[in-house]
Amino acid sequence: MSDTSFFIKPKDNFLSQQEFSQVLEISNSGFNSLYRAKRNGKWWLLKALKKELQGDVMYQSLLMKEFDLMTSLQHPYIVQVYSIEDVKGIGKAIVMEWIEGVTLSEWLEQKHSISERRNIANMLIDTLKYLHSLQIQHRDLKPQNIMVVQGGAYIKLIDFGLSDSNGYAVLKQAVGSEGYVAPEGPDDIFSVGCLLKDLKTGVLARFVISGCCCNKQDRYRTIDAVKQKLNLCWRVPKYFFITIFIAFAFMISYFVNIESSRQNILPKVEVVEQSVIKREEQDKIVSSIVSALKLKADSIIKANDYENLVLSFNDVALVVSITDKLLDTLKTDVKNLPVEVKNIERSDIYKQISMYIMDNYNMRWINDVTDRIMRNMNK
Repeated sequence: MSDTSFFIKPKDNFLSQQEFSQVLEISNSGFNSLYRAKRNGKWWLLKALKKELQGDVMYQSLLMKEFDLMTSLQHPYIVQVYSIEDVKGIGKAIVMEWIEGVTLSEWLEQKHSISERRNIANMLIDTLKYLHSLQIQHRDLKPQNIMVVQGGAYIKLIDFGLSDSNGYAVLKQAVGSEGYVAPEGPDDIFSVGCLLKDLKTGVLARFVISGCCCNKQDRYRTIDAVKQKLNLCWRVPKYFFITIFIAFAFMISYFVNIESSRQNILPKVEVVEQSVIKREEQDKIVSSIVSALKLKADSIIKANDYENLVLSFNDVALVVSITDKLLDTLKTDVKNLPVEVKNIERSDIYKQISMYIMDNYNMRWINDVTDRIMRNMNK
């Protein structure tokens, strides 16, 4: 072997042929050894076979397979590989970027907000979405193989030694790490569920964890499904509290209007005019106006197909938006009542039509949407 490192399969001719210096072994587990080394004033990570395995053809194939897979990857959250070289004193080694950070397991030992933990989960899922789009499975997802950099600004997925794609025949047997590998063998979806359990991203996330870690036939089929369900779990509590707030505000407004109406209808003899509509006639007019407005509300809902719109999107915020738009339209109609009904309390009319919308549409839609959301999370 030459005393100088030389290229076997360089990437973009990035590295020079200068020899590595300050080579230090930092890990020796499995069938690989990891080294930290300096070249061109920069630190690098070298991954080589243990010395006793360097003559084994199968392990040589595994190292080459890892290199081939990683050179096809270009993603900000995946460790970058530059070349595979024969390095003096080490043998054939994959040369990759040196990452200054901590493993996810070390990061989780510290206190972090739920938004920071959700950010890590999102970055991990986006990384796996990219990998799976290339038909590549990592097959050894665990906290030790996820580096957290700059305090959580981004992650780096590392150690593709057990990774696989359909184009390779080597290493098809069951592998993985205990606690993060599915009973039937390696499955990235199962491992993601275990990692979500570690990350503790919210109470409702347990539904997604269950969908990841259940038996194979009921498990989520794609990482996109995991992301969709997880985002839904994170949004539901927010919309729930928004709904509670709206309902509470409506109740307060309702009782305030009742009291206001009660005060306003107290007779004040000094201002009573002979032309004031009798109470019985007034009630009939109010009832007629309210009935007309209810028919208009029903017509608007039917014309805009709001029922199917709510069923299609399963979104509480959409229900609130539709209700507000409808009430604004009807409020304008109440405000613009003809002159001949000027003595009728408009707040009483608006109160009745508001209660009709809330009882017959708003609360029913919210309950339906919430039920469907919870059923979907349990699938």
